[in-house]
Amino acid sequence: MKEKSALITKIIVFSSIFLVAILISGIYIFMTKADNRFVFLFESLDDSDIHVEVRYLNNVPGEDEITCYIKDLLLGPATNRYRPLFSRSTTLDSCFVRDDILYIDLSSEALVKTGISSETERACGLLKECISTNFRQIAETKVFISGIEAYREEEALVVSVE
Repeated sequence: MKEKSALITKIIVFSSIFLVAILISGIYIFMTKADNRFVFLFESLDDSDIHVEVRYLNNVPGEDEITCYIKDLLLGPATNRYRPLFSRSTTLDSCFVRDDILYIDLSSEALVKTGISSETERACGLLKECISTNFRQIAETKVFISGIEAYREEEALVVSVE
């Protein structure tokens, strides 16, 4: 009888450990973005609509997920009927997050609309929208071109006369 209760105790202990391990693994899988699936937004050449492209990105050692995403976005669309956001020669000079605000600094080539690329103001808007769609933890995105903030939304003082 003593052997039977010892066996039951061992089964209960190992089952509990197994269930806790499964629970922790499940929480980890659901809390992290395990599939590296990202959404990219581009203007179409054929109409005025915004179209979605879905890509799976690999992490590059030494770079965070957001930097990899932005570098891939700057490469342009995979579909030949979509407009790249910026000219092909645009590069990412810096990218960092501070206090849930993403700061992106693009090279000066982002100012020049070449070929079929989007207008710079529209491209900056789409870039911000792409970031907010894919990275929910980012509260705000600030885009800089050659160190100068691009298309900053000014706070206006509204005065009403009664």
